[in-house]
Amino acid sequence: SLWYWAYQTHPDSPLARSNYLNALVNKKKFDEVIKIGNQYMEKYGALEVAEQVTYATALLNKNDPESLDYLSGVIAVLPKLHKEADTQARQKADYFLLSSAQMSDAYSLYALALIKFKGDIKGALQNLKIAEWYLLDDQKENLNYYLAATLYANQQYEEALQLYYQQKEK
Repeated sequence: SLWYWAYQTHPDSPLARSNYLNALVNKKKFDEVIKIGNQYMEKYGALEVAEQVTYATALLNKNDPESLDYLSGVIAVLPKLHKEADTQARQKADYFLLSSAQMSDAYSLYALALIKFKGDIKGALQNLKIAEWYLLDDQKENLNYYLAATLYANQQYEEALQLYYQQKEK
């Protein structure tokens, strides 16, 4: 309700729009996210990077393979902090335009889209490992379930079950 009101009151506010779109995703109102995203793109040509992740989430949940294009575009513009040898790289992730959790979400969602639309389990595993790098241990619950399922699909049964039961105990 708060973000709906904020968005209705200030539709040009990136903060209000982004949080309203996230709230809609949480409520599984994917059609509304897509509608607002399309209206914004018609008016301004493109979505902000964080909103592209939210828009792609809605597309993915609607089984639209275009989500793959949005997510690969987001990943292309993200800094590759996970590749840096710098000991401060993880800390830099917390001070980027997107939060480290949002960057992790982009890689996780891309992994899910790779499986769903391309059957690319190995690519999904690579992206889930990158997503994991951006999270603190207490933030990995959903990622660990995705990772366990993907490991299982890759016939890495023992590792998948071990991760699953480890996560379940938490």
